[in-house]
Amino acid sequence: MATPYVAGVAALYISKHGGRGVHGKGFARELSMRIISTGASLPWLLYSGEADEAHRATSQQVGGGLINAGKVAGYRTSLELARFGLNDTANFRADQGVLVRNGGNETVRYSFEVENWAGVEMLKAFDGRDPGETPRIKYRAEIVPSHISARVTVPEQFVLGPGEERRAEFIFKAPEGVNQTALPAYGGRLLVKGGNGETVAVPYQGLAFDLQKQMESPFHGTYPWLRSTSAYGNKTTFSFELASGNQDFPMMFMKVKWGTREVRWDIYKSDFDEARDWEYPPVSGRHGYIGSATSWSSAGKTSSFNPARHNASDTFSFPETDVARNALTTGGFTTAYYWFGKLGDGSVMAPGNYTMRFAVLLPFADPQQSESWKGLTTQFTVLPKAGNSTISWY
Repeated sequence: MATPYVAGVAALYISKHGGRGVHGKGFARELSMRIISTGASLPWLLYSGEADEAHRATSQQVGGGLINAGKVAGYRTSLELARFGLNDTANFRADQGVLVRNGGNETVRYSFEVENWAGVEMLKAFDGRDPGETPRIKYRAEIVPSHISARVTVPEQFVLGPGEERRAEFIFKAPEGVNQTALPAYGGRLLVKGGNGETVAVPYQGLAFDLQKQMESPFHGTYPWLRSTSAYGNKTTFSFELASGNQDFPMMFMKVKWGTREVRWDIYKSDFDEARDWEYPPVSGRHGYIGSATSWSSAGKTSSFNPARHNASDTFSFPETDVARNALTTGGFTTAYYWFGKLGDGSVMAPGNYTMRFAVLLPFADPQQSESWKGLTTQFTVLPKAGNSTISWY
């Protein structure tokens, strides 16, 4: 519902003050900020539907707040288009600024204030009662407001005559004393208050944690899971039998908390050593690399593979790129990969002992570095054989 309301406010302003033909090619940016800067804070809305007046709704929820059409059309004070994105703690952008303009006919004194809105911890911690699904991003009912805010040094008051403009500089300091592993986010507004009674604002938001560091654990709960149609546990001996009633092939299941640029399922000789043999991209015949696995294209889209109805040759080769996160909240879907024994080059796995390496690339990471990947590695055997080997996590 916000979009038609904003469009109506924009039309109201243009009908009164003219559009691009009057104001020039920068008019769209100017009008955008006129609308954004009038936003007012809103109370935190409890899951029950009641308002919590002790906390203001987060900028991640309401953006710049509830806009005011009267201020958009009537105010003479305006700001350049700006939103203070403070980033995370590792890439913190402490210095921010905005140009203040006095478009009226009188001299105005401007002062500056900080309005902090609620902060939230986005990640639900590990819960021993639900080890397979935690940690994960919280859902709405689990999110509670907290007092997480940045400290800000605001500029001294200044005076602008009619038609004058001046840049206001702000210096932010990231919140301290927070639990970074809970992924705390915060935000608010910087108020520009005119002596003529006009108040406009610039929204700001930031993350009170090191984003890359906290993304080093990409999987939801205990994922990824290696399964087989003939065993629920981490079975590592496979016949690649597809016949109904006797199926035995590897199935990999994952839920990722963050989107990833690449998912790999690579097959190596049995003596593969991560520290010694990893290179990117891997090359067949080097460092024990045999080739990439493949997956049935309909894995996860149907409950099981039926050779009477499904085509086992309908596969794709790893790596898979630009995979979105699917560990949303409880009930988020699981990504599934079914490997029928064919490699990316079209060859079929021969009997013997091997090592599989299933891994996702961490956000912001260098794929050439072994530590940039997280997943599971296990030795496995082709052809029916009793006994399971040990899965090693990294």
